[in-house]
Parts: sequence; C-alpha cells; structure tokens
Amino acid sequence: MEIIAGTTRGSANSKGSNKNQDSYYLGWNEGVLTGFVSDGCGSAPNSELGATVSVIEAVKTSLLLGRSLTISPNKWLPHLQIAVKKALSKLEELVGDPDPTIATLLGFVIFEEEYVIISCGDGSYEVNGEWHHLEYANNAPPYLAQGHSLKLLSWGATQDLKSLTIATDGVDYWREDLDLPGGKVSIPLANLLADRKIYKNPAALQRYLNLLNRDLRDDGMLLHGPTLADDTAIISLRSPDESPGPERHELFPGIVLGKRWGG
Repeated sequence: MEIIAGTTRGSANSKGSNKNQDSYYLGWNEGVLTGFVSDGCGSAPNSELGATVSVIEAVKTSLLLGRSLTISPNKWLPHLQIAVKKALSKLEELVGDPDPTIATLLGFVIFEEEYVIISCGDGSYEVNGEWHHLEYANNAPPYLAQGHSLKLLSWGATQDLKSLTIATDGVDYWREDLDLPGGKVSIPLANLLADRKIYKNPAALQRYLNLLNRDLRDDGMLLHGPTLADDTAIISLRSPDESPGPERHELFPGIVLGKRWGG
C-alpha cells in the first residue's frame, strides 16, 4: 500500500496560542500495517499530550498483538484498549491532571489476510471510496480516558482493500466544501485522495494541509483564507495498482498546486 499522512492546526486555534491538538502515528512490521489518528479534546493547555500518547501506544500495541494472527479481533481488541488506557493513566499521574488525557482514537490494523477499523470517539473513515462519519449528539463523543470502550467499525479481506482513509473530525470542514473568504476550495477531499500522484510524494498531503490553512494572496489580494477551522489529522492508503487519477489541481485560476505554491 502507498501511504500519505499529515496534520495541521485549525484556524480557530491558530488565532490564539493553542497548539495542534491532533496527532497521528504509523507503524509496520512483517505481516502488519497499522495507523491511528487522535483528537485531543481537553481544555487544558497540554491537551495534545493525550492524543500523542494514544496513537503511539495504539500502534505499538497493535504491532505486538499482530504477531498472533490467529487471534480474532474480538479477543485482541480488549488488550489494545487496556494498553492505551494504562498509558493515559500514567500520563494523568505525570501531569497531575486528567484533562490532557481526554482524546478520541480512530485507527486501522491491516494483517496479511484481513483488516479492521476501530475507534472510540468521532472522526471519519473511508474504505474503497465509501465514507463513513462518526458523529455524536451535542458534540460529546466517548473517550477511553473516561471509561468508554473501543469499537470494531469495519473489517474485511485485505485482498479486497483498494483504499482506506482515517481522519479526525476537523476534516468535516474540508469535505463539506464550505464557503471561504475568497471563494471555495476547488479540490474536494475525495478528489484529492483519488489522485495517484499525491501518493508518490509522502510529504504531499502535509504540504497541502499547510496550504489550506494559510492566507493565499496575489498582488496583495486575498484569494482565500484558512479552510480548516478545527485541528485535522489524516492517514490515507491506496493500493499501488489502482489506475491513475487527475494530474493537475487548481485552487484558483492560475494557481496550480505543486508549481507556484509548493504543494
């Protein structure tokens, strides 16, 4: 599989002193590929710590558990849950505050024969072009640090997997194609991820995220302002044998991603 990933601070946070509270982490060894994204949802200044601890521990534990490929997900999922909760408990002891441990978790584990997608909290995921959005009433998703459990969202045969994407809820501002100060983003998320050339450069998605969340001006005129109001983290995979997609992307007429603006 070809992989791209990135994360960016939301424009709402960039106006203040808040850091990017979303994190992602990837890992692989023989027979296992895994990745997780997390949205740090605490209100404390260091709420990004829970997100970082969650994704690292989830990937590390998934790789260890992946050595026992005969164990069904329903059996190893509780072990993964316990490991992440223990790591968050240690973080709480270290900082003396439970608030930084509040974070969502969404990820995948791909074995040689099967793949699974699991989560505790909100976000979005895509499998073979079909998107699913995890939403909760009053914007109050469950968190592992508050006693909730990981859930098995999707699974299937690895040989049938052509594409897979996971993202924190900040991606909603992108997929909805909201109005911007100077127009609209002309590259919907699904179209960007369908472009085979994007996956040839591991840094392409990160560069594009950076581009989305800054002012673009031409001769002093504002072309568009920051797009993603909330922090966003994305991991996307594509099978290398998929047919190529479009080769050019334009944010606005005359501004071609990858040429003038360094995408």
